[in-house]
Amino acid sequence: MKAFAYRINRPTYGVLLLGYVMLYALLVMTMARPPGAELGAIVLLVPRLHDIGRSGWWAGVLVVAEIAIIGIGMAAGDAAGIEIAGGIFVMVALIALIAIAFIPGQSRRNRWGDPPPPGISFKRPERNDSSRVRRRF
Repeated sequence: MKAFAYRINRPTYGVLLLGYVMLYALLVMTMARPPGAELGAIVLLVPRLHDIGRSGWWAGVLVVAEIAIIGIGMAAGDAAGIEIAGGIFVMVALIALIAIAFIPGQSRRNRWGDPPPPGISFKRPERNDSSRVRRRF
């Protein structure tokens, strides 16, 4: 998906992740479960995965993990089991999102573009499709 075909570095990801977690915590205090929370995490995670040289499809692991954990909670047979499973998923997902922040990005150009500039930068890099690295099969 071309909308996410860019990279963000560790400091920028860390600041965005902190903002996401704070917003999520605020929303959890005001409602039972924020709608679209997974989508927000995926939008944040995909460019970071690109920086470490992985496909954004790896973010699908979060969705599969959530389905599996909620399924386990449903097997418990009551609403409390589902809530506990959902809480476990949130903690596991948060740990995974934080762990991604510690993996260094690739220092060279990869198929999602040039390395992002050092430091915190919220400016999205300009796309130049003609200079993209071509995949070879």
